[in-house]
Amino acid sequence: MMIKKVLFAILGLLLSNIVYSQSNISIKSLKQTYKNVQKIYKRTGGYEVLIDTDAFYVLSESGEKVSQLPVVEPDYYPCGNVYSEEYIIEESKEPHSKYKIKKSSDYSNGFMFPKVLYLKGIPENVDSISFLGGKKRYFWSENDDFFGRKKGYPHKILVYQNHKVGMYSYNPEKKYSIPRKKYVKKSDSIPLPPIFPFSEYIVNLTENIPIGNIQILYNRYENVIKVLSENKFTFLFDENPKTYDSAEKKTAVFYKVTKNGKTGFLDISENKEYGF
Repeated sequence: MMIKKVLFAILGLLLSNIVYSQSNISIKSLKQTYKNVQKIYKRTGGYEVLIDTDAFYVLSESGEKVSQLPVVEPDYYPCGNVYSEEYIIEESKEPHSKYKIKKSSDYSNGFMFPKVLYLKGIPENVDSISFLGGKKRYFWSENDDFFGRKKGYPHKILVYQNHKVGMYSYNPEKKYSIPRKKYVKKSDSIPLPPIFPFSEYIVNLTENIPIGNIQILYNRYENVIKVLSENKFTFLFDENPKTYDSAEKKTAVFYKVTKNGKTGFLDISENKEYGF
């Protein structure tokens, strides 16, 4: 009797694996279903598929073509004690800089190492500045990878003037120390001395995009800076930026793009064109 139960249990597992394998679409079957497949990415719950004429999502269970993949709740959760960095833009009262960035690094054990970066080289009479995305606070932690957010570019600064915008940046490795000491109070909840020094530096900004009547778009999931200007759409990759007459987002990484009267696709995760 016991042997029969074990055999039925094994048979049940084998049958469930067969059903599971049949109900989940494979990359091989996708290549058989769609002609001229250029690229396929496996995602949670499905695939991103690029063919010669279109880009779309496919559900892994049914093979159905959809505009969005379903949101799948994770079966594990991020840790609370991880390394993090915070950047905050504030106005400065120093004569050599109108704005400053307060940066702090938290090493999960309560030790914070704050720095103040005075921004030198911002044009006069600007209305305001921000990080990419338009915010004055930029936070990143090791948990962001869990949610698909990239660390991005906290050293790139948007500058606003008369309803126009430009982009500047500084090299975080090239900073000049200010020879003085200041102290900041530490939270009572962390067992450290009540005060400890923080460092002050001057960083020189370099103009990346002149202030103009343009749009600068960015989100940390794509992690690509996009610029709209004079009916042109530019992807500012770290190497080999690409400019198009139009760009339409089809999936998380595939854009349908046109240039010089031709239509193709761009994979922003690899900075690779298809169809040109």
